Amino acid sequence: MKKLFLSFLFCLLFISISFAQNFKFDFVTDTHIGSETADEDLERTVADINMQSDVNFVIIKGDITEMGTDKELALAKEILDKIEITNYIIPGNHDTGSRNSRMDGLLGTNRVREQLQAGVSPGKIVEEWKEAEANFRKKREKYLLY
Repeated sequence: MKKLFLSFLFCLLFISISFAQNFKFDFVTDTHIGSETADEDLERTVADINMQSDVNFVIIKGDITEMGTDKELALAKEILDKIEITNYIIPGNHDTGSRNSRMDGLLGTNRVREQLQAGVSPGKIVEEWKEAEANFRKKREKYLLY
């Protein structure tokens, strides 16, 4: 009985090995297109992937872009479209633009985010909003209970 059981296990092992499939894939993550040199880095990565003849597919995991802007997404797509083999893209939190939407929603405008993206200093942004804040405080005084 013991011999029969061991023979059965050996057969299962042999069958599972003979049907196993070997494959090789590349994994690319956190490219952050939109940050300094990211597009150049991704271009080199894509070129390297295309030179590998033994890779079956590529998994590209977020964060593909830095801020999820249309410009960053378009550039990322342009570069990733150069991959010559099957690839699967899994977006990350930077790619959905949700951070932008959340920030814009909290502030009630996209102006602050756009200024920050344009390189305007936080101090200058605060200074620009002081007059609007003073006007708001004056308007709300009659509604305050304290």
